[in-house]
Amino acid sequence: MADDEDVTPEEGADEPEETGTEPQEPDAPPEPAPVAEPTPPGDTKESAPEEEKQDTDPATWKEVNHNFDEALRALLGDGGLRLGGTGTNNIFFGTTSVATLGDNHASGAPGRFEATLRSGPVSSTLLDRIRASFVEPAGYQRLKDALESRQLVFVRARSGSGRTTTALRLLDQTCRTGVRKLDPDTRLKALGADDFEDSHGYLLESLDPDQAAGLRLFHAEKLSQLMRDKGCMMIVIVGETVPLPPREVDDFVIDELGTIEPRVLLTRHVEWGLRGSSIESTAGALLSRPDVKEIIAEITEDVPPRELAELGALLVEVAHDRIDLERVRERYSRVTQTGFLEWFDEQSDPEQRAFVIALAVLNNETVTLVSDAAAILAKRIKAVEVPRRFDRAKPLFQTSLKQRLEAARAELVQDTLKLKYGDVAVRKIRFTDDRFPRWLLDHICAQYSEEFEIVREWLTELGEQNNDRLSMRAAVAVGLLSVYDFPSIYSKIISAWATTDSYDPRWAAAAALQLPSRDPALSRLIGRLLTDWIKKPTMPMVLRRTAAQALGTTEAMSPDKVLSLLKYAARQDDLVLSYMIGESICRLFRQPEQRPAVLRALLNWTADEKFPQRRETGLRALIYISRFMDDVEVVESAEEWPIFLWVADQDAEQRQQILTLFGRVLIAAGFMHGGYGRINNWVRRARRDQTLREPLARFLYDVGRESGELESIREHLEYLASMKRNLAGTVRTLLLHFDERIVK
Repeated sequence: MADDEDVTPEEGADEPEETGTEPQEPDAPPEPAPVAEPTPPGDTKESAPEEEKQDTDPATWKEVNHNFDEALRALLGDGGLRLGGTGTNNIFFGTTSVATLGDNHASGAPGRFEATLRSGPVSSTLLDRIRASFVEPAGYQRLKDALESRQLVFVRARSGSGRTTTALRLLDQTCRTGVRKLDPDTRLKALGADDFEDSHGYLLESLDPDQAAGLRLFHAEKLSQLMRDKGCMMIVIVGETVPLPPREVDDFVIDELGTIEPRVLLTRHVEWGLRGSSIESTAGALLSRPDVKEIIAEITEDVPPRELAELGALLVEVAHDRIDLERVRERYSRVTQTGFLEWFDEQSDPEQRAFVIALAVLNNETVTLVSDAAAILAKRIKAVEVPRRFDRAKPLFQTSLKQRLEAARAELVQDTLKLKYGDVAVRKIRFTDDRFPRWLLDHICAQYSEEFEIVREWLTELGEQNNDRLSMRAAVAVGLLSVYDFPSIYSKIISAWATTDSYDPRWAAAAALQLPSRDPALSRLIGRLLTDWIKKPTMPMVLRRTAAQALGTTEAMSPDKVLSLLKYAARQDDLVLSYMIGESICRLFRQPEQRPAVLRALLNWTADEKFPQRRETGLRALIYISRFMDDVEVVESAEEWPIFLWVADQDAEQRQQILTLFGRVLIAAGFMHGGYGRINNWVRRARRDQTLREPLARFLYDVGRESGELESIREHLEYLASMKRNLAGTVRTLLLHFDERIVK
């Protein structure tokens, strides 16, 4: 990470102390163990805690995102990026890498460590994909008839039954104007006409048990009538174990969705996977091949549709000659979960067992990283076993890496690793069956309580390492385990990371919360947890910092709720917290659909006279957005334009907002240096790219006129030309455009 000296000079500005008290939020989850509140940083950047090492290098943020994606893919497998191992899915995405959509879909790329928030419009691309590969369950027509009759239906089905995909398909079929997902915290009894757009379909993905207990027939009929009045349809998903009041809303409830014929689903996935390709016509021939039919013949009614989706995707790869069918046969014919359990029991040697556990967490990582982590775990395992004399005399070279790999059903692969100064060739280790990592962690968590305590301590230690690859791998493993047992994993691991006054463990905590936040049954809890960390007066400042980091990436709440909590946190007089808020705002701004809301929020923050801390945090966030996003390839343009110039050039309303905001940066004491620093960067870019010069001149001219700083900007450009002779020609061109606009 970058040293503190890389922080822009204005980021050490004084922040007055906040006054007033903060209200408590009801229904918060259990608090983590109390920790001492760290001393807030002083009034200069040099006084911030040494371990914070604030990062102003956008490459590091990009690396964090990449490491999270790699960890998710390695742990959950080609068919993964989904929670759990028994879910039913009716759609998958991808070519060589399969990502499934089931009860835990997200509107963005499933692996991105970004804010792919859980509410709002469902993209047309996603609905098109569902439409193309969907197979109706047996109860689909009954559900459709009920929805068209009442406009409101409660679907009570087990997790993994394809309920979310089915609901989205039905809403898309009956409400072609658009489909939206409601915020997980939506209170059905409080909804009114202003909460709905005409002729839209609405999905509430998980009904809170407390809300379900309070529902009455009156509420359901009132909401049903509201749907009729607005021409809308609504489906509310209710967990199998969530009770509804007896006889109150029975007429609105559909229990279970029925079964799906496995072979039909497999065929649809293969056909969809080959659609539009040069070998589209080979789908039938592929499925008729004797060796493929041999695999299909072993499919039974109890095979999870998720497995069928993965099998379909792999058969598509076979059709394209990208993988060998024998590899598919091995995966689906020989290795079953029962076989996995037998294999795990064979790993009795402490070093070997530590090796396979380390490989589960670090699947497809370098030999050195896996071996080092395994050695740490092996020491922990042997420390609690009864020492035996011959163990102490064990030869150092008794077991080779080749023997370990054979026993672990793993393989060596050649790959490259990106380092700061370039790519290097490395050897990586991975399981031959990508289901093993999640199976193994689930098995240890469920069956070996004492042993799991050792693994838990080991994972906690990995998450605290000053190594993004290690900490992200540990975080994703912890996040997966938290879906199975959130109370225990949260209290023993996540809260320990969250209450560490150090940057990397806090990122591990934020990353670990991603998977449970994507689970409808846990998303509300995560939302309340983060709300509590931000708002509850008794919470230590370190938890506010962790919450601010997590809010920029969470899927547990709507964008408006995230911005509201960040606004509340921005009142605090804590420089490190302000940095974290700036990071989260920047991550939100990376999502084009969130930009209007972010700009409106920053306009509000930077005009706030009541809380100067909030104003300064908003100004700092603007510097962050420009600095980080100018240097990260996230802008949706063919040219590498600075983000503010690109957005301002594409949207008139957002242009005016950006002009106002950047003008405020240029006149704010303590921040103008950073603002003019961004102008310097843009001028250097314009020297390399002449097409940028006219848009930059128009932008700077309009900023100057908006802020009253036109002459100051001109003087700065002239000074820049005098100090940097290689920029003199570019500056002359910019000022020529200035003069032309003045004449006009």
